Amino acid sequence: MSAVMLERDAVMTAVRGLLRDAVDGRGGTLFVVGEAGLGKTTVLSYAAAAAGDWFKTGTGQADVGEAALPFGLIGQALDSLLDSHAATTGTTDAPADYFYAVLARLRQAA
Repeated sequence: MSAVMLERDAVMTAVRGLLRDAVDGRGGTLFVVGEAGLGKTTVLSYAAAAAGDWFKTGTGQADVGEAALPFGLIGQALDSLLDSHAATTGTTDAPADYFYAVLARLRQAA
């Protein structure tokens, strides 16, 4: 957690609260939204670092080439969590097919 986050006390508190709740068995969700340059990536990096050894975390990086691939970011994030195996194999005909292939892979890993 070497990044300096100025004026982000509320965000960091929310992240730590979500992690504490998760450790206690209560789920939650963190949505990070904002315009370009506001520090969304830094917040997510902080959250992943704060998760430490308690949780496995995965990330996805938006790419113009994947803009037409629904759920592409989810697939990227899950790839690192699923023992470095691709979330899907082959191609899909419909966007929903990709989503369900990723979901099936996640269920298999669980």
